[in-house]
Formats: sequence, structure tokens, C-alpha cells
Amino acid sequence: MSIDTEHTFSNQSRGTTHLGPIARTLLRSKLGASLIVLQVALTVAILANVLPVVWERVQKVTRVSGVDDQQLFAIVVVDPNPKTDTLQRLAAEREAILGVPGVAAAGFSNTFPNSGGGWSSTATTKPDTDGKNMALYFASAELDKAYDLKLLAGRWFDASEIQSLPAGVSPTPKQAVLTKSSADSLFPGESAIGKRFAIDDSEQLDIEVIGVVNDVSRPWVNFGESYYHSLFLPAVPAGFGQWIVRAKEKTDVGALALAVQTALAKADRSRVYDSISRFDATRTQAYSSDLVLCWLLAGFALLLVAVTALGIVGLASFWVTQRTPMIGVRRALGARARDIGWYFRQENLLLSGAGALIGIGLAYALNFLLTSALGGNQLPLWPVALGAASMILLGQIAVTHPARRAAHIPPAIATRSA
Repeated sequence: MSIDTEHTFSNQSRGTTHLGPIARTLLRSKLGASLIVLQVALTVAILANVLPVVWERVQKVTRVSGVDDQQLFAIVVVDPNPKTDTLQRLAAEREAILGVPGVAAAGFSNTFPNSGGGWSSTATTKPDTDGKNMALYFASAELDKAYDLKLLAGRWFDASEIQSLPAGVSPTPKQAVLTKSSADSLFPGESAIGKRFAIDDSEQLDIEVIGVVNDVSRPWVNFGESYYHSLFLPAVPAGFGQWIVRAKEKTDVGALALAVQTALAKADRSRVYDSISRFDATRTQAYSSDLVLCWLLAGFALLLVAVTALGIVGLASFWVTQRTPMIGVRRALGARARDIGWYFRQENLLLSGAGALIGIGLAYALNFLLTSALGGNQLPLWPVALGAASMILLGQIAVTHPARRAAHIPPAIATRSA
């Protein structure tokens, strides 16, 4: 029996605690103790670097698009021989769409949120200065109703303001409607209504802001702070575009999309009404790689934590079995059950604490290597602190059962084991 361990239990029975004897006892089991410390350290280091990536992906995939993805779908329109009467043809098509039972609203545009394709440009408020990259949504006079946009200031476009864009021709609008994020970015701290800006490196600030609506995301998901930097222009493309259709509540969106496609084909047989894109399915596809990465990293982290917890339980159980005679003798000498349980908890606290401290250093070293090789951001404090605290708490939870078992070993059984 270890003299240090005897002293530890004797002191605990008198209500005092000395970690020195516990540490010296652990030094007599260097291999097992070292393995636990190393496991905890590696887990803290990996968790600290994995958690920010997972959190970043979670924030990314949970962003809202600004429109009702569940009730919206798009139908691609291709015109092999675009004509000058685009606006009249769109009006006839919209009448056909609204005639389908279950349709709430419809508008025409060049693209839609999270679709992965579209047009972007740089918007500037002063000539010869760096501007803000914006996604450009070409919009019919009814697109706001299709998206059910919330007008925060100003107004939406009148039908008389909508331009018909021949294929390959850039828009030359005089008005624009901005999302709130776009308005705050271009005109910080002031109302955007009535202000002017330019796009496509124009030296003339010839576009007037006539309205501000709720945030609507870009067609592309790989944007951070500028994800909602979008603006709407009063223009519709002649040769290619998409009908954006919103279904009424409790309507089968899939069946409605097919019915609308059929109605469009009957309305104008000279145009091709191609693929149907449901907004919810498009969003899922757009974020699929982020979701896969998020689940893989989260699964790996959980597996690593589980392996570490099992290692702590296994070693603590082994030490309880190995020290059964000593535990029984201490119980016979007056050590309380809670004193013996607390001994094993302190022992684990020393191991987990040492592993966490080493893991913090490893976490920053690993982050330095990753950022040097691949780029990225410096490791923030919160995942390091969370990883270390989690492993210390995990150690205490994992050792609970072995500590309870040790505390309830009867002296008679321990004496027989000796």
C-alpha cells in the first residue's frame, strides 16, 4: 500500500485535502496517467479548432433567404427568337399563371436566391471610388408580390418603369429598390430614399433609390457579411428569364408547378418553359457541401470525445480494482464513502486539468500551422476555453461511476481481497 495514498485518505477523513500525495501516487502509474493526459490534450486541441468551423457552417446554413422558400418555385423561360413585345407577352403569361388554382402571385426575374446563377456589379456612391459588390435582380412590376417583400421605405416599381432587355444588352435603369443591408452599406446612417448611385463603373450617379425592402439573399451562398447585398432593377430580359411563382398556403407546390408549366405551354407555344426549381430544394442543394462538412466534423468531434470518456472510465475502473485492498483498509480506519469518491474525482481533476493545459498550447500551435499553410483566421478564445472546460467536466462525469463503486466497497470484501 502506498504511504502517500494512506495519508491522503487519512487527511480526507479529517476533512482536509492535499493534492501532492495524489500527484505522487499518479507518478507510480505513469503509463496510464500519461495516456489520459495525452488523450485529453489532443481532444482539447482538435475540439478547439473544429468548433469554430462547425459553428461557422451552422450560422451559414441557417441564414434565411428573405423569401418564403417553402411556397415558391421558379420556371425557366427560354425564347429562341426574342421579340420586342416582351412586356406584352409576359403580361399574357402572367394572366395564364394566375388562372391556375392555388397560385397566390407571380413575377418575372433573371434569377432567385440561392440559385447559383445571376448577375452582380459594383455599386458606387462617388465616382472613382471603390464600391460595394451587389447582386442584381431584374424585376417585373409584380415581383415584390411574388416574393411577398416587405416595403420598409419608399415604393416599388410602376409597370411603366419596367424595361425590356434584348439579349446581351446591359440595363440602363433610372430607379432601383435596395435591400435593407444594401441601403445601410451604401448610405450608412442616413435614409437611402432619393439618393443616387452608379453601377458598372459608370461615372454618372444616374440611378435613384426609390424603395427599400427587407433583406433578400444573393443567388450565391458563399458570401459572408455581404450575403444580403442585393438590389432590384426595373428590367426584364427578353431571351431568358424565370417566372417566380408563390403558392397559396396548404397547396401542393410540386403539383402546382407542373400545372403552371402546362398552362404556360398552352399560352405561348413559341417559347420553351424548361426546368422547374423549387426554392426549398434549391436551398438544400446550395448548402449540401456545408451540411456534409458540418456533420462530418461534428461526428468526428463526438467520436473523439466518446473515446476519451471511455478511456477515463476504463482507467479509473482499473485503478479502483487495483486499489480495492487499500480502499477497504481506509474505510475500516474511518474514511467516509464520500472521502474515497472525492479522492478519485480529485485524481481525475489533476489528469484532466493537466491535459487541458497542454491541449490549450497544442490548440494554438495547430491553428498556427493551419493558418500558415491554408490561411484563415486566428483561433478565438471561446472554442479553446469551451474545449478545455468540456474535457474537465467530461472527466468528472466519466469518473462518477468508478468513484461511486470505489466509495461503496465494503471493508470485509476489501480485506478478503487483500
